[in-house]
Amino acid sequence: MKRLSLTDSEQQELVAKIKSLYRYGDDGLVSLRTKKRMTGRQKSDHYCDTILFFAGKKRHVYIHTIVWALCHGEIPTYTIDHINGDRLDNRIENLREVS
Repeated sequence: MKRLSLTDSEQQELVAKIKSLYRYGDDGLVSLRTKKRMTGRQKSDHYCDTILFFAGKKRHVYIHTIVWALCHGEIPTYTIDHINGDRLDNRIENLREVS
């Protein structure tokens, strides 16, 4: 997936949109704040992503990017590593930024 290249103001806007749409639970799962069902898919690279409409475009965003934004209030600058190697385990304690 192509890395998101956003200006600072676009990043702030994206984080605000993520915080308004999603929530991160104690169980490590991301869910929608509304009663609508969250849709996502596991890609061929074994990461999960979802579609987010932002800045007039349909964008695919990794679930681990959403978790990072919800917990840290920013879009990750570097690649997110799943510490235990399980790309479906998106608990914040299993995620770290690596260069």
